[in-house]
Amino acid sequence: MRARTPTVEWRVAAARGDAGPHKLTWVDGNLDPEQRPYQLRGSIKKPTFRGGNWERLLPPPLVTEAQSAQQAGLPTLVEALHYLFAWSDWSVQSRASLWSAQGWDVGLLGTLADAYGIDKEVHQGDPERLARLVARLPAWFPQRGQLDRSLQLWSESTGEPLHARYESASTVGDRPEDPPLREEVFACRSASWWRQRQTETGTQLRITAGWLRFQPQEGQTFPLSPEDVLVSLEPSGSLDRPLLRLLSPGTCLRIVPLPAPESAS
Repeated sequence: MRARTPTVEWRVAAARGDAGPHKLTWVDGNLDPEQRPYQLRGSIKKPTFRGGNWERLLPPPLVTEAQSAQQAGLPTLVEALHYLFAWSDWSVQSRASLWSAQGWDVGLLGTLADAYGIDKEVHQGDPERLARLVARLPAWFPQRGQLDRSLQLWSESTGEPLHARYESASTVGDRPEDPPLREEVFACRSASWWRQRQTETGTQLRITAGWLRFQPQEGQTFPLSPEDVLVSLEPSGSLDRPLLRLLSPGTCLRIVPLPAPESAS
């Protein structure tokens, strides 16, 4: 047993389900302030794991009384600390293994991604996707919400194609012709939204191909603002909801349905 590495053995036991947070038979709760922390005990077939040495943090008289009570078969609060913190204690001690796509605990990587605003709809609990996402967090997080950074993170982390085209004023200008901004679909907006983008031409409501359009057919169109994302939507396309979760909450989608391709005669 001395030749074995405790953290590696615990990771293997956790992966097998033998060292979980609910069944704590794997925890060594014997009180001994002289014992070194994070040790592998027991036998090869039935190992037990001793975590942090909580006894060293407590007053010696209290520990002595707790040891006497344990030897008498009585439960103690000091012993309970070992069982209460065992799972988190060993998880932190073994954290170096969590950055691999073959890591043993997807849940901790998922919790880390959630803390940075990347929820399960994006990472889907997939170990490889989580590993790629978390590895890119330091570069992405300071510029989170930006369309180009979100598209880059999506492409590098998921490798999945998008079902629509997403662009901003910084790449296509504030009044693009491709896709034609005049074909934008009408959507309910706040009064401040209209005031910010108002033009002398005003709106021109019309229904085309089953969509209600509002941009004027002549004159100035309602321009794209920095927080707007222009979405070019094919007839068979759809919005990519997981990608939208990476954008800023203040993002405004400006949707332009593209015409169906003409069938060959």
